[in-house]
Amino acid sequence: MTNDNKPLCYFDAGAWNSWDFVDYATTPPTLKMAELNNYISTLSSQLKNAKLDKITFSFAQLCDLQKIERGDLENCSHTDSLWMLYKNSDGAFTKSTHLNILQYVMSQLKANDIIPILSFGGAAATEEDFIFGFDYKNYTPSDAVNEVMTIINLYSVGGLDFDFETASMNMVYDNGAANLANFFKQLHAKAGIPITYTVMGQVSLWGTGGSVFKEMFSQGVSFADMFDGVNLMLYNGQYYIDAQNSSWGIELWMQDLANQIGCPVAETAQYIHIGYNDSLDYTNPTSSAGTKYDIPSDLSNGSAAAWIQNEVQEELRTILSDSTLTLNAPIFWEGKANYGRGPDGISLFITDEDSFQQQFLSWQPDFATV
Repeated sequence: MTNDNKPLCYFDAGAWNSWDFVDYATTPPTLKMAELNNYISTLSSQLKNAKLDKITFSFAQLCDLQKIERGDLENCSHTDSLWMLYKNSDGAFTKSTHLNILQYVMSQLKANDIIPILSFGGAAATEEDFIFGFDYKNYTPSDAVNEVMTIINLYSVGGLDFDFETASMNMVYDNGAANLANFFKQLHAKAGIPITYTVMGQVSLWGTGGSVFKEMFSQGVSFADMFDGVNLMLYNGQYYIDAQNSSWGIELWMQDLANQIGCPVAETAQYIHIGYNDSLDYTNPTSSAGTKYDIPSDLSNGSAAAWIQNEVQEELRTILSDSTLTLNAPIFWEGKANYGRGPDGISLFITDEDSFQQQFLSWQPDFATV
């Protein structure tokens, strides 16, 4: 694991309409290639203008791995946003056309030097969505890994993300701790692409020693052999970003990871990705830890968030007596993303060229490495 210092943002696939690019007047329906290529080109340019080189497509569901592999899209979970893209505006599936839209979009983004990442889970997922079905009809962690590998190769996936939220709290019980540890260990060894662990900030719940996944992380497999980083969603309700908070502090997360991996605390900074939501007001110093970091009044929202990131990092350097300590790149949730139609009638993603990310990444050059 190395600190690539390259940020990413999340793409809410559930808000994207694939039928914008399908001509249903033909038999069978056909793709509108000019419109689709224009969309991909525009999206790539917008991401690059915002100094981003990764985009996470959210969300698929783990319970659908076998269904996706065999093309049984009609029976995918209703929360599986990615595979629901294959429906047209009337709710009917048109598999012959839609099966390759996501494949084409991801492959073309990759050709444009944008890394497409696939995320499983999310806030809308149900408990059932996190159930693999291990030990059912001899279905094993190795089988699940092979299915993920098929998806990686088919869709040019450049990274995997597992977004564990409230509905995943029984995941260890439902799947078995040993099975989960085995799955993530095998997948990490085989995939050859970064894999991230995305959770909310409370360490006592979501840390490697926390109540939700403690048993999985107690199977003798290092966090570093399962995941390449942890994405901390420190933006629920208001922002909770603090170096030393006793519940969600970054130092506490680093200690948690160090205990599980068996390494010095400072070394775990490379695993930490702090999450920011562009719909929150980071210029407001009364929000959570903001008062502690004396946010200058003249900063814009994105640069105020960057100020907090920098202050947290500086505090950690002091606490751990390591002047070179560097947190990994931030993640951005597109709370303000506009999925409406652009002037050419094509659905766009980041219609404002993502000023929040530009402000954040331009304010501190270290964060803007691409």
